[in-house]
Amino acid sequence: MKTKMGVWIDRDKAVITSIYDKNENVQFVQSKPSSREIYSDQLNNYYDSVIAKLHGAEMVHIFGPSETKGELIRRMQSSGLGGLIPAI
Repeated sequence: MKTKMGVWIDRDKAVITSIYDKNENVQFVQSKPSSREIYSDQLNNYYDSVIAKLHGAEMVHIFGPSETKGELIRRMQSSGLGGLIPAI
């Protein structure tokens, strides 16, 4: 059975759902950006935290505002995980 995952992400939080063999799971990742100097580093850590939760997925659907969604997709592609995202 394939593990299917979905991510709804914006700059404040990510909601990650997974379904495996009729079992459902929901996880949350909070972003805590503060000052503009460290904002970029915190976003990178945020995206890395979201990607770490996708371990074991065979397919990931990503939803959310286009800018944030696009940044996560690019980050996944640069990490070699772009194949998890189905073509639309």
